[in-house]
Amino acid sequence: MKGSKFRSRNVWSMIPCLGAWTIGCLCLSLSVSAQQQLPYTEEITVISPYKPTIAESFKISMNPRIEPQDLEKPEMNYSILDYLIPTSFKPQPIKPASIAGEPIEKLYRNFIRGGFGNYRTPYLEFFAGSLRSKEFAFGAHLRHLSSGEMKDHPSSSQSNNAIDLWGKKFLKKHTLSGNLIYDRKMVHYYGYNDSLAETWDISGDKLKQTYNLVGMQASLTRNPARNKLNSGVALGYHYLFNRDKTKEHHGNLDVHFDKNLDLIGATDEENITIRVLADVYENKDTLETLTSALAGLEPVLRVTLDEYSFKVGFNASVAVDSASRLHFYPLAEAAVAIIPNTLSAYIGLKGTLKRNSFRDLSDENPYMISTPEMRFTSERYNLYGGINTRIGRFFDWMIRIEGSGNDDLAFFVNDTSTQRNKDLNNQFVVIYDDGTIIHGNTEIAFQKAGKLRLSLAANYYQYKLDHEYEPWHKPDFDLVFYGKYNLQDKFIFHTSLIYRGKSWAKTWETNIVSTKKLEGFADLNLGVEYRYNKNLSAFLQLNNLTNRTYYRWNGYASQRLNGLIGVTYAF
Repeated sequence: MKGSKFRSRNVWSMIPCLGAWTIGCLCLSLSVSAQQQLPYTEEITVISPYKPTIAESFKISMNPRIEPQDLEKPEMNYSILDYLIPTSFKPQPIKPASIAGEPIEKLYRNFIRGGFGNYRTPYLEFFAGSLRSKEFAFGAHLRHLSSGEMKDHPSSSQSNNAIDLWGKKFLKKHTLSGNLIYDRKMVHYYGYNDSLAETWDISGDKLKQTYNLVGMQASLTRNPARNKLNSGVALGYHYLFNRDKTKEHHGNLDVHFDKNLDLIGATDEENITIRVLADVYENKDTLETLTSALAGLEPVLRVTLDEYSFKVGFNASVAVDSASRLHFYPLAEAAVAIIPNTLSAYIGLKGTLKRNSFRDLSDENPYMISTPEMRFTSERYNLYGGINTRIGRFFDWMIRIEGSGNDDLAFFVNDTSTQRNKDLNNQFVVIYDDGTIIHGNTEIAFQKAGKLRLSLAANYYQYKLDHEYEPWHKPDFDLVFYGKYNLQDKFIFHTSLIYRGKSWAKTWETNIVSTKKLEGFADLNLGVEYRYNKNLSAFLQLNNLTNRTYYRWNGYASQRLNGLIGVTYAF
């Protein structure tokens, strides 16, 4: 401590001398300029303990405060100058979306189907046709089906042979089509009382009947165009003859026009259709030669407005045979789509005139006589209404009710003066009567993914005739059910049920008219097909599984259980 104090006092006492000496040195250095710089070294040593401290701070003892100020919002005016900046746009091409389509199914030109069944039943059917083409299409169909005699009914064999050739030529704006047909049906009049067999000649040729039909049809139609006049013309000729030298020549002409219109302007669619029909018949049998004709004009206007659609027109027909008669029938219909594409209802009025030709009558009942009376049947009015609906994705259902008034309805009754074999009563004559018909019809169909298909159709009839007791051989109810199931394209099952309600036959007992009840029947059928591959398959068909005898026509029993087994081949 002492040493420290001593050195400190010596230093402080030397300060004046050091100051004078320092000033002198500075002056000397300035006078010498910078010619010679002398080195200077000084060392100062301070010996003392070091104690770091922080000086105490003084805080401002007041809080900051902002005085409120009244500021006026300045008014600002500005404007935007429009300036178009030129730009260019070059769209980039977008690659279109594509859907991988299914491979086109291979078509075969030919298909043959054949088999054999009980009752000595050979069956053969052949189809031939062109492949896909935008220029033409043609095809051929040949068919043979026959069966031998039933055990309890001699001379009951029958057969059917048919040939159908057709073709189409696709032009730029039209389609030209035509076909040639030949059809031969053979039946026997086996519906007689067995007790009379010993009295009359019932050999095969005496009871045999054949119907031969040769015909052609040709048409030229314009391909549909929305705002163009669409038209078409079709003409045909058919010649039918049988073993009894009954002949019928039939020529027909059908011309139609249709065009979209814009008469009202407030509708969604307007369309007018005009049809001109003409049929000429020449009938010749062992009794007479008769020429008759039927000509008709039918213009119809169709209008669609939102969910409503209307149809109005008329049918004017002229019937010519021994006399000429003009028939006029109004045509009208109104429909509404209650739920679009799901539920619709309609009501309408119409009438028609048709000729009961020898071909039409023999197709319905091949056991009739060869000299039937042929008249025109006039449906004076037909008032109808119905509902069409789609239930979900797979069900379609419809119901229809109609009432009609008719002149000269055709019915078949047993002939008491049979031309071939007297008193056998195994042929039918045609009689006519006027009356009304109430007809109810309903149909329902189910289809899913092409695998399962079901359909059911039912009809109810109620006749009220002016003179006849019953509508002879007409049922009061009929029903048809059909089902088909495809099991993995290997097994195809199908079934059908045909039910026909009771009907009545007109008979005579000691020259007094009486009625005979023909019981209703159910015809149940079942079939299965096994597909070995796409070309080859085998099938089995069983008919009348109930093995019952029923009568469609009085005296004519049906075959009992019958089956057919065969194969199909496509090439």
